[in-house]
Amino acid sequence: MIETKKIGKGYDRVSRIYDRTVNVVFGKSIDVFQAKSISSLNRSKHTLILGGGSGRILLQALDANQSAFFTYFEASQNMLDLSRQRVSETEKSRIRFIQSLDESIGNFDTVILPFVLDCYRKESIKSLLEQIINRCEADCEFLVVDFSKSYDAPFLSKRLHSFLIWMLYQFFFNIGATETKTLPNIDAVLSFSGLQKKSEKVLYSGWISASQWRYAETMMAAE
Repeated sequence: MIETKKIGKGYDRVSRIYDRTVNVVFGKSIDVFQAKSISSLNRSKHTLILGGGSGRILLQALDANQSAFFTYFEASQNMLDLSRQRVSETEKSRIRFIQSLDESIGNFDTVILPFVLDCYRKESIKSLLEQIINRCEADCEFLVVDFSKSYDAPFLSKRLHSFLIWMLYQFFFNIGATETKTLPNIDAVLSFSGLQKKSEKVLYSGWISASQWRYAETMMAAE
């Protein structure tokens, strides 16, 4: 069973300091990286953003006019409230804020997953992707922004990154914001679930990646 509600409560505990903490560790580099990645997506009719936190990525998608309509899924009530506060009343008319995929209406032709799959065990990621894919149009496009297990970096940089990941997982696991204490192999699970990687951009020598994937019903039927 996916522990979405439990993880949401974990992020409730850090909602007021989360963005400041990210800024201290990474500066604005992740914001810039995400914005460029969103701008490379096709214009969409209906985009799902799942695990968007306090709404910074939602603003980036709105600024890029990436989609005609957005469904914004955030398990943390506090984070969801912060996201609503960031958006103008005019823009809210094309956003549906939800805390469960069961609340979504219609199918998606684009899915954005920003630093959310790393919160779950492999089996939970498979289950979550299955739920999403069942709500996708044919040829749906996915953007996954997350930490990567496979990247090239000098030895000392790699050790530092590994130590930082370890610290992050200990902290977020202890407050109930992750199911796991280790970074899952996200690419492997995406491929297993029937998605094919189209392209990839990297940050910090590949420690963080933004990869575009495609799920095509016709492609899977042929296989």
